[in-house]
Amino acid sequence: MIRKFKDSDFNNVVNYIYLRNKHSKTKIGYVGDVKSEIEKTLKQDFSDLSLNESIFILTEKEEIKVLFALDVDKENRSIEVWGPYYNDETSLEEMDKLWRYILDSNFNGYKFLFFINTENKIAIDFVDHYLKCNKQGEHVDLVYKLNEKLEKHESIKNVKVVEKEYSENIVTIHNNLFKGSYYNGENLFSNLKKEEVKLDILEHDCFGEIGYLYCEKSDEDQEIYVDYIGIDLKYQGRHYSEDLMYHLLKSVDINKYKYIRTCVDSSNNRALNMFEKFNFDIEYTNLLYTINI
Repeated sequence: MIRKFKDSDFNNVVNYIYLRNKHSKTKIGYVGDVKSEIEKTLKQDFSDLSLNESIFILTEKEEIKVLFALDVDKENRSIEVWGPYYNDETSLEEMDKLWRYILDSNFNGYKFLFFINTENKIAIDFVDHYLKCNKQGEHVDLVYKLNEKLEKHESIKNVKVVEKEYSENIVTIHNNLFKGSYYNGENLFSNLKKEEVKLDILEHDCFGEIGYLYCEKSDEDQEIYVDYIGIDLKYQGRHYSEDLMYHLLKSVDINKYKYIRTCVDSSNNRALNMFEKFNFDIEYTNLLYTINI
């Protein structure tokens, strides 16, 4: 049976996603591995539509067999797809059947994005061969364990890290570097109203504000996620981002947080080398696929 989500499905849906995201062979990227995190996201910070209009399931004998959850961004006309989630008996034809049902639910004009773990061969086969999605790249998830020893860092002269309520320069730098990102430069500063947001700005004695680091903290999950490190194009290649990263690592309360996580495009060797220098480890690698409907 194919149908939309009902309120009574909530616990079963959370558990179904959690169990499959525990294993790389069935994992979907950026959903989360912690059950409470998945539950919190679905309740508080998921789609612009209701869960009843965002989650679609195929059941057999009242058990979930295939599931897609759609994180809909109406303003940007984009959808991040949690899925396909499936069990051992699921066929690609059943995934496709549920997908066609979704397409009949009026998502014309939207761009769908799939982040799939590289070991999730069945899901990759589905989006690649069935949906004919466009492969956009590969992203590496990195983690730093805060109980590890932090090596001394030689700071670059004439720079310091500061915090400000607003900076037009940083807004411009961000918008130039990350066109089309889920946050624009204004969002970075408007988000400072939230206690979990931190924005560090790098100031040079001669050049002024030349870069920033933006991250969001989760007390519940005891982790900090680095969303952006941006250095003005004129000053890149001079290791300024290392000063921002070192300042963050040095300032974190290790009694409150256990991990720092981030994501980097696998082709961005400069960023990967920097995080490796700070002893970040590769946790997962995800493929990005997109399709316009």
